[in-house]
Amino acid sequence: MAKNTFCYYKTSWSSNQEIPSIIKYIVRAIGLSLFVYIVNIIDYSILNAITSKIKWHYLGIAAFFLFIQILVKSQRWRSINKTLDIRIPFSSTIKVSTIAGLLGSLTPGRLGELVKVRFIKNYSTSQISIWTGVILDRIFDLIVLFIIGIISLFLLAQFVSFGSNLTIVIMIIFLTILIIFSRHFENVILMILKILVSNEILFSIKSRYQEFLNRFFLTFKKVFFQGFIYTGISFIIQCLLSLSIVYSIGLQVPLYFIVILISVSALVSLLPISVGGFGTREGIYILLLSQQGISKEAALAFAFIDGVIICILFQGILAFTFWATNRFTIEF
Repeated sequence: MAKNTFCYYKTSWSSNQEIPSIIKYIVRAIGLSLFVYIVNIIDYSILNAITSKIKWHYLGIAAFFLFIQILVKSQRWRSINKTLDIRIPFSSTIKVSTIAGLLGSLTPGRLGELVKVRFIKNYSTSQISIWTGVILDRIFDLIVLFIIGIISLFLLAQFVSFGSNLTIVIMIIFLTILIIFSRHFENVILMILKILVSNEILFSIKSRYQEFLNRFFLTFKKVFFQGFIYTGISFIIQCLLSLSIVYSIGLQVPLYFIVILISVSALVSLLPISVGGFGTREGIYILLLSQQGISKEAALAFAFIDGVIICILFQGILAFTFWATNRFTIEF
């Protein structure tokens, strides 16, 4: 196998680099601190009573929806790659997507996307095409999440008692982001690249950035409709997954509020103040579900089942099974 041209950036430490790293870890400690605070205010006798009455067949349904979501997202990524003339078997796409999704949930960085890149190198030698497919696959999720999240925040300001000023703040944020996207879209793409790739890969892409942008926008136009259809279906499946978890712990939460809960918590989890969304996700669940009269213990159980048991544990079992049975290698 040819040596991988993609590799981790070997950091040459200097005083100029240490300070940003320290700040980064301090900021991420906010999520951990929030998680520790939540753990300390929970009544574990109530939490134990809730978890002891879990209806496991509903968790089985939730796990089934997760698998269907993986299939849908895998097909979306495969269709994007097909447009880029990268043809990958559907079964292989499912396996790699599952493994990448698990690593993306467990790590705060770019490991999930790197797994995809290192796998696709067996099917294409074009770095531009490979990264165009990976970035586009992520972009569809971000755009749909942004749209639904902004609508959800606006509805939240109308339905819950956070004050009317929140509506004004939300509209200002919404208009600001729209202006940034419309006037500086190329810079936005570059910012996403900085998050997803190592410095060495980023330098390689920036040296051919115009070629990358041309490929990106051409492919985006070709897969626009099917990309959003797949992403919309994926979001609906996520709502059904969360609804199954709600039923498993005997909660009564309206479907529209589940949509708000998923989108708002996902938006907040994008902020670089936690690792894997831990702390921020639980905080949002407790804050929003309290508006439905749900205890913080039940909200924490909901968040834990959704983020750990289903997203990490079940997906981890799938990922390990795929890795063990297929025995493909991803060279780093």
